[in-house]
Amino acid sequence: MKLLTALLPVAVLASALAHAATLTSATVVRSAPEASAAAIANLPAGTDLAPAAGNTAPAGWAAVSLPGPHTVFVDDKDLLKNFDVKPGAAYRTAPSADATTLATATADDSVEITGLSGRWLQLSLKRDLVGYIQTVSSAPVAKAPAATPAVVTPAPVAPSPAPAVAATTGAPAIGRAVEPGGSALPRIFQGTLASSRAPFRPRRPYDYQLNDSRGVRYAYLDLAKLLLTEQIDSYLGRTVEIYGTATNLPDTKDIVIKVETLKLP
Repeated sequence: MKLLTALLPVAVLASALAHAATLTSATVVRSAPEASAAAIANLPAGTDLAPAAGNTAPAGWAAVSLPGPHTVFVDDKDLLKNFDVKPGAAYRTAPSADATTLATATADDSVEITGLSGRWLQLSLKRDLVGYIQTVSSAPVAKAPAATPAVVTPAPVAPSPAPAVAATTGAPAIGRAVEPGGSALPRIFQGTLASSRAPFRPRRPYDYQLNDSRGVRYAYLDLAKLLLTEQIDSYLGRTVEIYGTATNLPDTKDIVIKVETLKLP
């Protein structure tokens, strides 16, 4: 989520304390009424701003309602046996126990699973959340005097020799083999998730694979880092975005991706 820091005119934000208003400039929304609190959203100019009913904020701040859906993350320890989120669990902004808590789960929440990241479940939360915007700047910002730019003549630079080895930071194209030894860095891959299991056929080295647009296997998927593998079958036949490291299977032409995260694009 791209975040911008900005303050609205005092008159517009002050009116938001009592009734809905339309923003006239981009506004950062924070998780708490503090300038040091985490920025959780950016509302562009023209957004209809609604106050958060039943929520108060200290002077200089307004509590606003952020309509869903919201992308949130839940630790697998906070899941019930039917994969419902345990009431009272923390909805976080990232798959980390140190990430900002956006809200706490309730029994009435409507959520949809959209991804897996290690022991974290990525959800689309379909309810309004409360955020805070600053209505008055804590201190005036002084304008620095314009400086006269100095004229600098750059020294001549000798042309650099062409690199001997091509860079490998981009994702390999579908159907292209991975260099021997595999990729040193994780990359993003996109394709259709499919099962490699089939009756009357020897079991493949991995139970899941990533297919290209023709339905042909591009790579097997090693899901050892994803602890919530019970949810994988819900993604079968769907286009997914995978982040992981691709390597060649020894003594074969097959590729396997060691998956770190799996989500819907």
